[in-house]
Amino acid sequence: MAQKSAAPVDDRYLTGVWYNGEIGEFEQYDVNGDEVKIYSPDGELLDTVEFLETGALTKVESKAVENPVEYYEEIIDWFHANNLSANHLPYREEISFMYARQQIKVVEKE
Repeated sequence: MAQKSAAPVDDRYLTGVWYNGEIGEFEQYDVNGDEVKIYSPDGELLDTVEFLETGALTKVESKAVENPVEYYEEIIDWFHANNLSANHLPYREEISFMYARQQIKVVEKE
């Protein structure tokens, strides 16, 4: 019986920031040959693995990574315009909103 090999990793698939639901943290990945390097969102190398289990990963929307302030403000404006709250967001948008919120300092206007 032939053994299954791990499917090749598509570099574009891993580009960006991801939420790892197993540990409740955001991580960034970089594929280097047969290795996957795992970084914190601020660039600290956390680990290097040969195989990345992707079942619990949710990709953070690129707009939330590239401009967290703008993304956060758009979601807040959407909440206000529709008289809704964060529990009305689809899961991926909820994760992206949570990421953007962690990246910025929110200050209330007086």
